[in-house]
Amino acid sequence: MKMAYRPDIDALRAVAVLAVVIFHLERDVCPGGFVGVDVFFVISGYLITGQIYQGLAAKDFTLGGFYRRRVNRLLPALLVMLAVVFFAGLILLSAFDLTRLAKTALLSATGFSNVYLWKEYGNYFYSGSAEAPLLHTWSLAVEEQFYLIWPLVLMGLCRLPKRWLIPVLSAALLLFIALSESSVRYATSAAYFLLPSRFFEPLTGALLAVIVANLEGRRFNASLSSACGIVGLLMIAWSCLMLTEATLFPGLNALPSTVGTALVIIGGLNRNSASFRMLAIKPLVFIGVMSYSIYLWHWPIIAYLTYYGVKLGTTGSLAVLACTLVLGWASWRFIEVPFRRSGSRLPPRAFFARRYATPVLGLLAVMAVCMKFDGFPQRWDQQVLVFDGIVSTKPNEIRAGCHVSTQQYRTLPNDSCVLGARSRKVEGLLIGDSYANHFTGMIDILAAHDGIALQDYTMDGCEPIIGFSNLRQASYADKCRSRTAFDYRLIGNHHYKYVILAAHWPQDENGIVAKAMTRSVDLVLASGSKLVIVLSNQTIRDAATCPVRKLMYASDRNCAVRDLPDAPSYLRDIQKSHPEITFIDPNAVICDGKQCSPIVGNVPLYRDDGHLNDVGSRLIGTLLLQRGVSLLHPGATGHATKAANGAT
Repeated sequence: MKMAYRPDIDALRAVAVLAVVIFHLERDVCPGGFVGVDVFFVISGYLITGQIYQGLAAKDFTLGGFYRRRVNRLLPALLVMLAVVFFAGLILLSAFDLTRLAKTALLSATGFSNVYLWKEYGNYFYSGSAEAPLLHTWSLAVEEQFYLIWPLVLMGLCRLPKRWLIPVLSAALLLFIALSESSVRYATSAAYFLLPSRFFEPLTGALLAVIVANLEGRRFNASLSSACGIVGLLMIAWSCLMLTEATLFPGLNALPSTVGTALVIIGGLNRNSASFRMLAIKPLVFIGVMSYSIYLWHWPIIAYLTYYGVKLGTTGSLAVLACTLVLGWASWRFIEVPFRRSGSRLPPRAFFARRYATPVLGLLAVMAVCMKFDGFPQRWDQQVLVFDGIVSTKPNEIRAGCHVSTQQYRTLPNDSCVLGARSRKVEGLLIGDSYANHFTGMIDILAAHDGIALQDYTMDGCEPIIGFSNLRQASYADKCRSRTAFDYRLIGNHHYKYVILAAHWPQDENGIVAKAMTRSVDLVLASGSKLVIVLSNQTIRDAATCPVRKLMYASDRNCAVRDLPDAPSYLRDIQKSHPEITFIDPNAVICDGKQCSPIVGNVPLYRDDGHLNDVGSRLIGTLLLQRGVSLLHPGATGHATKAANGAT
């Protein structure tokens, strides 16, 4: 028996896709709109499980038929989008970015782009990911992976006694919710992108589908259905309006949107319910019917406009929304619908050869050629390639093994990780986070001038403040505190002649950081070490991309910002009370008292909005030396002192 068509579910798809699109266009309007993806996951779990479960009951379900329908439903529109986005990238993207796009497209076609996007960008909300035209394919990969394994799992579960199925699914749901909550606390980025931490969302829909199938023939009370549907819509709306990109997600924070979606589906079981009547209006249903194509096209448009440097205001956002709806309609009308209706008479092997293997292999071949030739760099002027090469230099890759991830917090100082006068005995230690690491080029120049050999002992995300961590993930924060405690024991036992602390120094709203930092400074000074503190460099929006794009598109865009640096108050207080501490301020080079620029002497300094590239870091060191600034001599300009004192 075929599942009855539910127009309210298509309308719910419209709510989901509009939430996602509005979030990507105007985050202030819908700060939690990313939960639209979770709504899709629950709907998919419900519909797919309903179809499989009924097919198994009727003994007419086949894996081949299921995968044929999935390929017909998803692949044609996806492949067209990938092809168009790639050819647009040939015109718009740098060689490095086109290579990344090719890798993403290749994995999107095979259903594993979420793994690559997690590895490449880490945080979904990281500013650099806003320019990745295929970032949105992570959710398609999650769904495709679910489609791949779930039919097999459900077929196995249906061999159990019927009375066991719902309890087993319920227990599995609780386990996957616990897994998601644990993952989001201990591996936040992976939890966002990967199937295991998302599995409870389609599983919620799956459990609901089995329950509904077992209640077939029963009437659902209109008042109760209305209450379920309205409460569910309110839960989704609450998630869209109250969650933000700073929320740990998914985990328990995904339950309101997940449970809310399930309640809306329950509410629509009675077509007289208020929620069904609210949703089942033709415009909303029509948008829902096109929701897959709308989702496919909305993000590449936004990403390419962002890449080109277009700032979307309200009018621009409305124009993008209109363009997305038009493209979504065209994709649905001319790609989705014809392909769904065709190919049904083809034998299975011929179907998969024509509909899957041939187009996917063709796409893979094009992407492989692009990667082989490094994104066709000859498309751009030589100066663009020079800038692009400089921006991509990362100290942690150049000095592999010196700057470690949080997972490697137990590693000991590496004797090969020496900065400055490498032929001399190591007399100093550099500790800090990724900002300390990006200063290694600068510190190498300054230490060599002073005849000092320093050991680079930095770690991702760990400020050199004893007993403190600014990381949201509990396990990472614990590892940082353990590593920092070891750092200070090392300093106390070794009695280094010089200790350098560098970090993206956190602001202090309640005095906790000030107290911990004062203790850290006292421990270093008590060991007899000469202490040098490197201030944070200014964060500049589009610092890495603006200089390159300015050259690529021959624009007159100003990459500088008028925001001037101001060190946290606890650092100003430390400088006042400890004049023997040397403060090094990289902003003496980056800023001129009126503005801060990501380019100095026609050299791009940054590799993202906050981190310096290695070439830029070394240039800052060279220019500081020219101003008389080194590790042993703060210099005569006094700029570091002024910045530490909060002068702008």
